[in-house]
Amino acid sequence: ELNTRVGDPYHAQKYYPDNNYVIIDGYTEPGNNQHRFCLGQLSNVSRNNTVEKTRKHIGRGVKISFEENQVYIECLGDSAVFIQSRNSNKEHGFHPTTVVKIQSGVKFKIFCFKLFREILMEQVHLGFEAVFDLTKHCM
Repeated sequence: ELNTRVGDPYHAQKYYPDNNYVIIDGYTEPGNNQHRFCLGQLSNVSRNNTVEKTRKHIGRGVKISFEENQVYIECLGDSAVFIQSRNSNKEHGFHPTTVVKIQSGVKFKIFCFKLFREILMEQVHLGFEAVFDLTKHCM
């Protein structure tokens, strides 16, 4: 929240064909679902009013899935989400720092491993700095 880590890091389950997604929502109880991370269960005594209001809009949240060497995000909530993905922006011909609005019910590819491999192969010839700059595609 506002550049401050809240809670422990989430440890996703190992990837298996039937275990390829995580749902991040604003609720408080994940139950026994290993595929859910509920932001509502994270407390922060320093949370301000703006953050509280924002958290209320998360609702059903997003689903992030890994399918056929590509990463997708699907907006499950009623409110749109905003994504900045250099990988996806490159694929769509957008400026690298473009922020894309994902409406409710929309599934959008945010990372393509094939495209990343192609970009990496191009950058290897330009040296360490060029390759290191690609970490911006992965964060």
